[in-house]
Amino acid sequence: MLSKKLLDKLREDKKTKDLQYAKRMNEKLIISIDYDNTFTADTKGWAAVIAILREFGHTVICVSARENTERNREQIEGDLPNTVVLLTTSQPKAEFARKSGYEISIWIDDCPQAIPSREECLCYHGNP
Repeated sequence: MLSKKLLDKLREDKKTKDLQYAKRMNEKLIISIDYDNTFTADTKGWAAVIAILREFGHTVICVSARENTERNREQIEGDLPNTVVLLTTSQPKAEFARKSGYEISIWIDDCPQAIPSREECLCYHGNP
């Protein structure tokens, strides 16, 4: 049988975890969407999704492996107005985004190899 002291501690730990979970659920996200073969696969559909995410207060940026040229930037900014565009010139996207000041919460990308491994994501987000 568990002692009253231990039961109280377990209840307090659960309350703390519940509060931490509730806080995380209310945090605003930074979501990265890839351009080629992701956004371009259904521009109208993704534009609608992005609008909904922004209505919920989240930030959506575009991180693309495209070369950082004026032409590429103009094309993507034309399709994704009012969106931060990071062109990595084939550098790893997660590292590039971090160096650019963005802690990406969620990645939307057709090429999983361009996104960090699960272990990197867990360490990156500070989860166990």
